[in-house]
Amino acid sequence: MSVIRQKHKSEYLFRVWGIAMHLVILWGVLDANFHSPVLRNLSPVPPVKEPPAKRLFLFVADGLRYKTFAKSTPNFLGNVMRSKGVWGISHTRVPTESRPGNVAIAAGLYEDPSALFKGWKKNPVDFDSTFNRSTKTWAWGSPDIVPMFVEGSHENVHGATYPNDWQDFDAKTNSPRRLDQWVFNEYDTWINVHGKSSKNQSGMLLFFHLLGCDTVGHASKPPSREYESQMTFVDAEIAEVMRKTEAFFGDNATAYIFTADHGMTDWGSHGGGSSDETETPIVAWGAGIARKNLQRDINQADITPFISTLLGISIPTNSEGILPRFFLEKSNEEFGLISVLNNIKQLQIQIKATRVQTMGDRPSVSQKHEQELAALIDTIEILLRNNQITEALNQTDNIIAMSKEMLYYYREFQRCQLITYLTLLWIGWIVLLVFKMTGTQRQTLITSNNGISYLTLANTVFCIAVILLITEHYALLEP
Repeated sequence: MSVIRQKHKSEYLFRVWGIAMHLVILWGVLDANFHSPVLRNLSPVPPVKEPPAKRLFLFVADGLRYKTFAKSTPNFLGNVMRSKGVWGISHTRVPTESRPGNVAIAAGLYEDPSALFKGWKKNPVDFDSTFNRSTKTWAWGSPDIVPMFVEGSHENVHGATYPNDWQDFDAKTNSPRRLDQWVFNEYDTWINVHGKSSKNQSGMLLFFHLLGCDTVGHASKPPSREYESQMTFVDAEIAEVMRKTEAFFGDNATAYIFTADHGMTDWGSHGGGSSDETETPIVAWGAGIARKNLQRDINQADITPFISTLLGISIPTNSEGILPRFFLEKSNEEFGLISVLNNIKQLQIQIKATRVQTMGDRPSVSQKHEQELAALIDTIEILLRNNQITEALNQTDNIIAMSKEMLYYYREFQRCQLITYLTLLWIGWIVLLVFKMTGTQRQTLITSNNGISYLTLANTVFCIAVILLITEHYALLEP
């Protein structure tokens, strides 16, 4: 009787152990892959002085893929590309959804994965962005996108949205045209109401979120005439916005950026990593932007430091974007060098904060690389003071590459460790199951002199290692 009771107790403990093991593994995998990259309380780098633009218009055509844009380039933007500005492909990251795309454009970081558990649409933005860094931002568009930049932001961010039920994906309705027309009408109202008081204001950002292409793409698919027609409509309205803006302000101090948050497949879906979904157009023209037919591809997060530089505002503290200085006018190389240097310093602050978060502030070999980075920054500043601008610019590309590599190393440091320990734990569990299913008694396995199973010991060591790693992981996250 006692033998049976002992057997049931053993089975019970084995099942509890199994459940606990799977919970630890599941939790560890989620923690390794869904951990926020946002760091708090980072110090912003002071912005460049005397920026080229007083105001910047940011047009985001939701769901417009580069493939269709390049094949049927609309008239106005096509003319800009040929003679007035710069253009190329803006490469997005998975998931290719509206929220992460707009966050990458405005904040320079790729969507916080932990937001998946808070809700994609209703979770307020709680990180730094060009919106709250601007002296004032006006945003119009979708109730799913605009509020996330307004809620939780400073009082300088103002937004307006159309009713949620306007977002109708029925191809038989005319709602896509109405969505974008409403946004452009709001700008007309803004000029009449706020334009006069904004004439002399610098550092101002105006955001147009245009959902029409995405709505048409889902309903009629991107290869359709309806999709191209919506793109053509947006193009004509942007031309009209520019005409009104230049006539009203008349100071040649306005910059314009046109891009998209994500693309779309031929069958009208997005979210994955195909080129149709990850390649979006970017066209930039106006104050401070090179006036030539220059095509250069960038990463989506690079738009953030580009906006910040043109407006003369601090780069958002969690931005990982790299300023595309080839998009800037070359008439003032000193301004370009100072802008790139600010970008490097902003990455330097992130590097140190990320190292402290993942490895602690104890002395390590990695800190020597940070000291090398600081020495290189000092060298650039010396060259700048000596007016050796060209030589300094030639060195910045390598320094930026080094900065990005260091940032990614620290971000992945704990993830790789945790995944390694979890893998060992999983392998140990599989081996234990194999022996149990074959009926092999643990006592008959290779044992030490005192009769303790090496297999049991190995599983215990794996478990302890994971617990220690997790404990260290969260101890470093404590403020």
